Amino acid sequence: GAAGIDAAGEVVESGTTHASADVADLLGVDEGTPLWEVRTLSRAAGVAVSTSVHMLSIARFPDFDVALRAARASITAAFRAYGIEDYVRVSTRLSARAATRQEAQLLQLSRGVPVMQSMAVDGLDDGTPLQVVIGAFAGDRVEMVLEQNL
Repeated sequence: GAAGIDAAGEVVESGTTHASADVADLLGVDEGTPLWEVRTLSRAAGVAVSTSVHMLSIARFPDFDVALRAARASITAAFRAYGIEDYVRVSTRLSARAATRQEAQLLQLSRGVPVMQSMAVDGLDDGTPLQVVIGAFAGDRVEMVLEQNL
């Protein structure tokens, strides 16, 4: 959107899961904690560029699925229903790997094509984690620029 390209996102599916050890550590919860798991798809100029899985605590965000529908699939707007007006990216880890079958289908890629994976934690200004986001980006359709805002 900031680049003048029509951007849109949608929720592909949502459900619940339990925190793995890695995700639990990032969220600051116990392993096995019930989590929301929301898969989204983002498009730029009508072309699929990324798919992400958002994981957040059910205890902290009860009825998140209802808030997300009311917010018309905007996770940022859904957070506002819980009094969270803004949040920051606490950390991002980038790597490359082969697309999963589901990612390849959603991003309209051939199976096994590499994607850029991001594993991110979004949180409050004080660093309190809100969600873990694992994204897969079609490498030939995106450019990632990481800058520190001072």
